Amino acid sequence: MEEDYPVVLDEPVKPDQLATCSEGIPRSRRDCLDFHAVSFLRDPLSKMAQLLLDVLQKTISQNQEDQKRALEFLNEASTRDFPAFVKELSVILRSEECQPFARQAAGLQLKNVLYAKEEERRAQYLNRWLALPADIRAQVKILVVQTLGTEPFRPSIAAQCVAAIACAELPSGVGFPLFCFSFLHSIVHIEF
Repeated sequence: MEEDYPVVLDEPVKPDQLATCSEGIPRSRRDCLDFHAVSFLRDPLSKMAQLLLDVLQKTISQNQEDQKRALEFLNEASTRDFPAFVKELSVILRSEECQPFARQAAGLQLKNVLYAKEEERRAQYLNRWLALPADIRAQVKILVVQTLGTEPFRPSIAAQCVAAIACAELPSGVGFPLFCFSFLHSIVHIEF
């Protein structure tokens, strides 16, 4: 009997095995993970992810000029290609091969482009998130949930990203039910 929540599969899912509904939301264990969300764990980081990783490392530089340029680059990257930006940030956040501070910086950037305290900006971020293709949103959600319990630091930035996604999707009802199942599954399987 198939389970109704995502699990990490031992072998990569082949593209022809994926069966998603029209909104791009996986419906069962067999199709719960996007091919790229599984395969990246065995593949080196993409060029964009590697570039982002290098820039994220400069955000904690002692050199103020390096920090300033890094933050400007991240701001520009988020506006130039938002779908790729959030996807690659979630890949870095999930990758246990990356330095913990870089993973935390990636999660912080991801949270900050998904949620804002100011109501007007929060509405803009909500619309930008919901305008993403469903497959990108699903992949980001899966990677963020898979990160829970793998972070060596507290508080968990992945949990903050889950909260930011929930703030965007719960009011709109877009794609959140499966996300809740995978989130609950992750909580149950985290060892403390």
